[in-house]
Amino acid sequence: MKSIIRKAVSVSAAALMLSSAAIQVNAAENITGTKTVEYQFNKPYLNINVDGGNLDLSEVDFSLKNSDGEIVAKWVGGAEKFSEVADGLYDVSKMKSGEYNNFNKLPWDKFDKTELQNQFPSGFYALNYEPGGIHAIFLNDCIYPTSNVSFVYRNVDDLKTGETMTVPANTVVLWADEAYKTNGDDYSLFWLNNEDNDRVLRETFASSAGKATEYSLPAGTYGLCLGFTSGAGVGSTDFPVYDKPQEYVQIKFNMKDYMRFVQLDDDLNFVKDMFGHECICPTRGDKSDANRVCFEYTSGSVISAPIPDESGDVKIWIKADDLTVLFHNTYDTPHGFGGGTSDSLLIPKTILNLKAKWEYPTDGLTLYNIPAGDYTVEVDSTEYVLENNTIKVTDTKDMQSADVVLKKVEDPSSSETSSSETSSETSSETSSSEVSSSETSSSEVNSSETSSSEADSSDTDSSDTTSSVTDSKTTSSNSSSSSKTENKNSATNPSTGAAAGFAGIALIASAAVVVNKKNRN
Repeated sequence: MKSIIRKAVSVSAAALMLSSAAIQVNAAENITGTKTVEYQFNKPYLNINVDGGNLDLSEVDFSLKNSDGEIVAKWVGGAEKFSEVADGLYDVSKMKSGEYNNFNKLPWDKFDKTELQNQFPSGFYALNYEPGGIHAIFLNDCIYPTSNVSFVYRNVDDLKTGETMTVPANTVVLWADEAYKTNGDDYSLFWLNNEDNDRVLRETFASSAGKATEYSLPAGTYGLCLGFTSGAGVGSTDFPVYDKPQEYVQIKFNMKDYMRFVQLDDDLNFVKDMFGHECICPTRGDKSDANRVCFEYTSGSVISAPIPDESGDVKIWIKADDLTVLFHNTYDTPHGFGGGTSDSLLIPKTILNLKAKWEYPTDGLTLYNIPAGDYTVEVDSTEYVLENNTIKVTDTKDMQSADVVLKKVEDPSSSETSSSETSSETSSETSSSEVSSSETSSSEVNSSETSSSEADSSDTDSSDTTSSVTDSKTTSSNSSSSSKTENKNSATNPSTGAAAGFAGIALIASAAVVVNKKNRN
């Protein structure tokens, strides 16, 4: 008997530190949606139950064979786990919980992170994610059924205006609101420094009022600074220039709702309190006030300088495949106070809770990672036979079940005794029936017309039995009653004889079934 099994290794429930995640603390967030999606990416697993009724299975050995006749698992009836399983198979019979340790030993199908990340490039996988709290970032591709894994992504679908823009390679874009033509702000500007800290680009926002202006620069990382035409400024922040074209989308949002560290009053003014001096810096309307403020948003290699409308809504450009947006502002007052703020835009996030499907076995024995194919459960005994013992495992990820029935083989000697008794009883009944038939025939032979009619009917009706034909021939020969009776007793009654014949065949077939089952073992 061919065997490819090894000692079974059950999945342990011992505690194990989660080494596949890095702990992070959530900053302030703008969560606008939470969804739950069921994912299933495990491998096939099979649950086997053996029903022996009241039989004692504690000493009965079972095995599971594949279509090649190889034993892939062994167990003793009533055991809580397999005694041996083939390499590559895993005994998960006692798995009752979704602890990380229960699953890290199983060969899960690799979860394709790129499916969601391509759709939502800014997203990340986290464990036990709670907005504003502490969570663990998933670092590998193994996500387990009850690990409480979430995919958190920035969602700008509701913010998009429908406008798009392609920025060529080696290009910087400045886009400024048309209000810069009339709002008196001719002082706000930006500049870029290269790695040697040399200034390579300097432009006012007013120079691009109502349009997007392109500037050519070699690909690389630059330092972005904001300031005023007077020379005051603040910086710097890393600013990328790409060597390939990049896609951008325009979004619209309210400044009050999407800022963390910058406060706006009801009139949409930046309010600064420096050493007891309150500075009111307007963001819209006339910006030629003594308290000057410069502010913009950067995403990729595009700088957006918006002006809020009466409701506080602004439009900016963001990189389509990276929704990270940084906000910068700097201010200057006649009192000599100045400063600046950098912040990331609170783009709304959606939490997609991934609930991996896994059905825990409640009874029987369960093999994980069993290949699709045909299998047979066999019992190592001549005292028992199995029913429903052929199993077809498919490539489904749902748990498959097989309910096998164990029965005791009947004693052959008992079967033969029963057959002999049945044969004797049948023979007795046949003799009695023949006598009755003979007497009936003798009493009815008074009418030759009737006998002749019966003979004709016998010849005509193909469904009549042989006994009718025999009676007809006996009557037409004008034999005596006693002679007929003697002849009838010596002949076999066709109807009862056929029944006895079938009974004999049934007994022979039954014996063949028992032999076949025994030979199979």
